[in-house]
Amino acid sequence: MLRPRRLEGHAVFARLFLELGVDESPPPEPVWAAEIAQRALFAEAPQGVGAYAVTNLLGDFGFVRQLVVAPFARGGRDWGGG
Repeated sequence: MLRPRRLEGHAVFARLFLELGVDESPPPEPVWAAEIAQRALFAEAPQGVGAYAVTNLLGDFGFVRQLVVAPFARGGRDWGGG
């Protein structure tokens, strides 16, 4: 199930951010709340949040800026969404 962000979702975002494998730390919670949260979507599975996407708008178009999938959700497993 795809759902919009929740401000308290920073902990989930920060955990999944590490899956990017970059040298940067996850943005701190104030940055998350002010700049990222309103553009984030989460994919929930019975096991928990399986992915997040951060989107951007460019004029009339939207695009995904960042997509991160949790290890348990990789490989085409059924997420229980039907």
